[in-house]
Amino acid sequence: MPIRWHRKGRAERSGPCFFVRLFFPPSCSNQLQCCLYAEWASLVFDYVVRQKISHVHLKFNIVKQLPTIPPTFYTAPRLDFIVPRVLELTYTSHSLTPFARDLGYDGPPFGWDEDRRALLRAELDAFYARAYGLDRDELRYILDPADVRGPDYPSETFRVLKEKEIRKYGEYRTRRIVLEAWGRMEAERSSPRWGYEKLAFPRRIPSAPHHPSPLRNFKPAHHASLEIHPHRKFPPVGKPTTGRPRHRESAGGKEQ
Repeated sequence: MPIRWHRKGRAERSGPCFFVRLFFPPSCSNQLQCCLYAEWASLVFDYVVRQKISHVHLKFNIVKQLPTIPPTFYTAPRLDFIVPRVLELTYTSHSLTPFARDLGYDGPPFGWDEDRRALLRAELDAFYARAYGLDRDELRYILDPADVRGPDYPSETFRVLKEKEIRKYGEYRTRRIVLEAWGRMEAERSSPRWGYEKLAFPRRIPSAPHHPSPLRNFKPAHHASLEIHPHRKFPPVGKPTTGRPRHRESAGGKEQ
């Protein structure tokens, strides 16, 4: 049983917590940590998580099922694409100077430009859509199913984001700029600076080797209390039984 400590130094036993509150990545480079952060903040990964959970909490068993891209995927061109964008989106305050220095950046914090930040996020979203091996129609469905299946299609994905941007910009801006970023990457995929020659995350992960279940030859033990004697007679339904009724035992162990 885990122990929870209070501010006054008093400790009490509490139930275990199965929810993910903080995540500390394993020992890896700062650049790879940026890649993990960018992936988990992408719209495609958000869509996958929404299919896994049915409430507002993220449990450990769900995190272990999430399709996180392995570190070996990130080649030098891909790191050059992701890390500067994550740095510019993140380093907007002097309080994050140590983070920028760990990434090798010695300049001042970046200014907060809504249009440029939206463009950087769209490029990262398009990058990870391609990394997961999606095609354009699949990305369109994730952004807005009605764009693919028609306005009467009942499913929704990012309804709050869509309605907010329509009120603010008069259009679903995220869908437009993500698809535009996809088009630019599709046109320049042969360029070495993009690093898209083999940018395809395997759709099918090899399963673990099969081992026979230890319960395959299991036979339940014989329980005499579950056996019904063939000569035992039960009272008909609706007829009260005779004899003293039994009550629940009290705290002292005696019948009331």
